[in-house]
Amino acid sequence: NTCNDYPRHTRRFADQVEQSLTLSCPEAARLALLSPNAFDFVETTLTLREETISTTRPPKGLTLDQMNEVRLFCMQVIRTEALELWQRLAVLGLFCEQLSAILAAPTDAKLRELISNFTEMIERGWVIEALGDMKPDHTTQAQIFAMLWQTKNTRTHSELQRKTMEQIAKGLGAVDESGIVGVDKLTDAYTVGVARLPDALRQAPHLLDHYLLNEMFRELFPFGDSSPYQHYLRLVTRYGLVRLMLAALCNGAERLPTPDESINVVHIFCRRYQHDQHFASHVNTALKNSGWDKLEKVYRFLRA
Repeated sequence: NTCNDYPRHTRRFADQVEQSLTLSCPEAARLALLSPNAFDFVETTLTLREETISTTRPPKGLTLDQMNEVRLFCMQVIRTEALELWQRLAVLGLFCEQLSAILAAPTDAKLRELISNFTEMIERGWVIEALGDMKPDHTTQAQIFAMLWQTKNTRTHSELQRKTMEQIAKGLGAVDESGIVGVDKLTDAYTVGVARLPDALRQAPHLLDHYLLNEMFRELFPFGDSSPYQHYLRLVTRYGLVRLMLAALCNGAERLPTPDESINVVHIFCRRYQHDQHFASHVNTALKNSGWDKLEKVYRFLRA
């Protein structure tokens, strides 16, 4: 079943069957992250094994129609071209925080009002106005995400993964072949790398937003964790870690990485970090224990 299914993920949702891809597969990552129309959904005929299809059941108090309306709105937020990606994530965080509160006693009217309010906020440009004074916090981003990266910076049998992780360590200012990153150099290295990242992504302009969209669709965001806000935290930490790894690659060599090299980083991230459920639990616990799970602090992760 694994070989028949992977890298596809198939889900029965109401009266339809949906199929998405897992980006730990290099070819799936290439298709999802490079193609401009990768998220133009299409209908097709598939032959599937029944045992490989998961069935979605709504959480208490919600219908499948309500779930569908919410998740499509969340994906539309990430596709809002009038906003920069970090601004879209900021809006999504506030939406998920308020949605989590509403789900204690959900009604159609409350959900419709919430979506309507956020739609108006975006259309009237209030998001740009509200977030205009937010400054990049490279020190926090570098230290938080480098710490998370180092928890899984262990040896691997894959030569490609080993070389990539070594390049990332070098780009973050690693002091020797151990991959340990020196704190004094970390922020400077990250700042240089993240400044070069937009140039590196000009040939793959959809890479980061398509990564987010893929994970949102595959995981039925924001209903894949204990609450929408907890799922948002998981999405943001993944995004921040991917961005850190890409920024390090931009700082680890004289030339900028090619689209294939950037895609390779995403697929390695998914294989090493995203497949490890213990890592996800560790991240959520670490953020909560350190007080970094509050939305006003999470916002410091966003703008680079």
